Amino acid sequence: MIDTAPPLSRRPVLVDDYLWLPAPSDGLYRYVANPGQRVLKGEILARIKNLYGDEIGTVKAPRDGHLLWSLTHALVMKDTFVMGLGITAG
Repeated sequence: MIDTAPPLSRRPVLVDDYLWLPAPSDGLYRYVANPGQRVLKGEILARIKNLYGDEIGTVKAPRDGHLLWSLTHALVMKDTFVMGLGITAG
């Protein structure tokens, strides 16, 4: 039996709202932000490239919040949810 719990690596964050972020286009997604990271409105979260490596778009944070998750695969179809953003009050 373990006598004590391991120390927290960071403080928990309570979110009041949750946003599903859809893919704006088909492509190869290169995620710039990582789950657990605090992001600001307008910050680039992922870059989208075509099969030739040309950048064809980005996914930006629609509001300030905490990135809760992102897809683990790079090839994504349009309108697939690629990230979850938690919004805190105040």
